[in-house]
Amino acid sequence: MKKLFPITLLIITCICLVFDAHNRWKGDNWKATINSDGYGYYAYLPCVFSLHSFDYEKIISKEMQLRPDAAYDDAKTCFPGVKNNRTDKFFAGEAVLLLPFYIGAWVIAKVSGADTGGYSLPFQLGVSFAALFYLILGLIFIRKLLKQYNFSESIITATCLILVLGTNLLYYATIEPSMSHIYCFSLTAIFLYYVKRYFSSHSSSDVIKASAIFSLLLIIRPTNINSLAFVPFLAGDFNSLKILFKNIFSPRILLSILAISIPILFIQGIIWKIETGHFIFWSYQGEKFYFGAPEFTKFLFSFRNGWFLYTPIMFLALFGGLIILLRKNFYLFFTFLLFFIFTVYLLSSWYAWYYGGFGKRAMADYYAAFAILIALCLTALNKNLILRISLAVVLGFLIFVNITQTRQYTNFIFTNEYMNSVRYWQLFLRTDSKYVGMFEHHPPADLKMLDNYSYQNGFEDDSWGNGGSITSEKAHNDRHSAYIGARVHTSPALALKAADLSTQQNVYAYVEAAIYMPDTTNDASLILDIQTKDGKVYSSTRTALKGLVPYYSDWENVTATMPIPIIKNSDDSLKIYFSATRGNTYIDDVSINFGVKK
Repeated sequence: MKKLFPITLLIITCICLVFDAHNRWKGDNWKATINSDGYGYYAYLPCVFSLHSFDYEKIISKEMQLRPDAAYDDAKTCFPGVKNNRTDKFFAGEAVLLLPFYIGAWVIAKVSGADTGGYSLPFQLGVSFAALFYLILGLIFIRKLLKQYNFSESIITATCLILVLGTNLLYYATIEPSMSHIYCFSLTAIFLYYVKRYFSSHSSSDVIKASAIFSLLLIIRPTNINSLAFVPFLAGDFNSLKILFKNIFSPRILLSILAISIPILFIQGIIWKIETGHFIFWSYQGEKFYFGAPEFTKFLFSFRNGWFLYTPIMFLALFGGLIILLRKNFYLFFTFLLFFIFTVYLLSSWYAWYYGGFGKRAMADYYAAFAILIALCLTALNKNLILRISLAVVLGFLIFVNITQTRQYTNFIFTNEYMNSVRYWQLFLRTDSKYVGMFEHHPPADLKMLDNYSYQNGFEDDSWGNGGSITSEKAHNDRHSAYIGARVHTSPALALKAADLSTQQNVYAYVEAAIYMPDTTNDASLILDIQTKDGKVYSSTRTALKGLVPYYSDWENVTATMPIPIIKNSDDSLKIYFSATRGNTYIDDVSINFGVKK
């Protein structure tokens, strides 16, 4: 039995390597190892060791040079402009964890003659191996944590396999290793282990180690402060919790905690000071929490990345585990339930409650806590042969569903942005290549898009005017949309002067928008008007939205291509907007681009 866990880790490592090789290391796909939010988490390392400055314009330029196919817009959004300079939106903690792998990659690049700027093949490989390393490290500490609850070696092994194969840990350990979640998962497991061990050992060194790990968690993702909400559960009873608080505020331990934590937290402060002139800075410009309006139900059950829908194993673990705890120990039941409620409340209060990526990625940070519930369920059902067989069948199916959905997302069969009930069941367990991009929209092949003619609006402000149309009743992304119908007839409009438009002939507007029509009585249309300086419309093109929206029960992504009529005078203008006089229609995430026929 002692060899069971090491063998399991070897199997998990092989599965990850095979899955990674099959999906990401084909052709030039390795160039996308550092992507999405990973651009920002990683960028500190090339800034310090290659550029010797936090010049993110140069970082973007360097990266695009080495990886021409990298997503420029994704990279750019990681470094918003602040006071005429760019700053890194993301925190530096992941870069700290990646540092040994970066140094190793630099040595390999230097010896092999590869580019040492931070984005060539050795560095991409370094990030891949880092994610796998921290996945295995997290599992090792989950084993240590579960051993303190006296779970058997076979139960612990099964729990770790379920965590990797039945959740999005597999995806973030392989396909998007530059994202923060594997690193948070690993550190959270270590933090919980040392906190739990303290309640047995009462050793101040365990508190100090936990404090160091917790500080690192904070400078990866500040929401990891939520890990503290699990401490009452780890205490086991209220009296032990009181003793912990009493001890940590003793002068000797408190000073030790501050001595280890402040330098770690100060890493981020120093970087902010260099970037912005302030030790404390909110880098998520324009993004916020809505603590008064959490999307609790959507966070858990929505077809747009709902946790229980895309990680169904956790639905069984949570409710099965809570029932077991309720029967065994009310304190443990109550403290775990509070931890769960507070976690979902915090994360679902974020403006982008659905989160990008595969599955509810923000929950992956806390899987070490949920491992306890998984182990409880496995132990409880392990005593009866029929229950054991039934559980094996159910778990096998749910693992199959998770791996299939992981493949679907990896191969662009579905995206979280526009998933709904109809699309979900149309694509359920389908991996054939004919389903790739089935619901994605692209500009017509004969339309060459024009540079610098791209406009977006999520209606979080009234930058396009007619703010009375903006509502918080419904929203596709963030918390607002534009309403048109019986109450307000026109949406905010994109208005452009003729002089601001391309002078080329055969210009077309390509419009994308998320549309929600709760009824079929509306007469909503997309309208393109050409008008004189004094507002007189002399050309109007109208496209009915009913012809674009295939059904009416959820948000739907629609597109339309509209020719731009000849504009008579340079003082004339073009307006693109939505209009309706009856029914109810909501519009969100409008994107308008211009192109010319090839």
